[in-house]
Amino acid sequence: MSEPSSLFAKIKIKPNGLKKFLSAPPAPFADLPGWDAWWDSREMYDKSTLRREDLEPYGSKTNRAALKAWQKDPENGVSLDYDEASQTWYVSILMFSENYFVMLAMLGLLRSIGPYKEPDDTDFILVHPYLWYDSNGESNAYICFKGNESFFMDKVKKRDLKLASAYWKKKVRKLLPDFDD
Repeated sequence: MSEPSSLFAKIKIKPNGLKKFLSAPPAPFADLPGWDAWWDSREMYDKSTLRREDLEPYGSKTNRAALKAWQKDPENGVSLDYDEASQTWYVSILMFSENYFVMLAMLGLLRSIGPYKEPDDTDFILVHPYLWYDSNGESNAYICFKGNESFFMDKVKKRDLKLASAYWKKKVRKLLPDFDD
């Protein structure tokens, strides 16, 4: 059985932009670049062809509602933190998913933040098997923003993996004070 990977996103966004994004309905994302190439590059059991209907947004009324659905189960370890000083939003789901079909809607939701965010080229989204240490450095998905557009990348920047890992480690220690890594 596969174990769920963890998700982390770092997004530079002003408070009003975040408020608008969270209040907006999940946007269609099938036309964002790179889905097919990313899908084809993933190793998975009983792999099927990626179809347009697989690229459907969450059926929630708002992006906030889609994220809250993940928060309902405390075992997911969801954190949605906004740093006022840096105007940066951090999204983390420790127990996200091992299923690529499940990843699609969340990656689409987070990529659709482009029009609301600040054009910061250090923003990224990462899905990585952090808790299981069995990836040989391979991540499930790594998306970087260039301006307000997002693109799948083949290789995770060390600084981004370091930031995500430090964040996850802090969240794990908060959830499990006796955790020894």
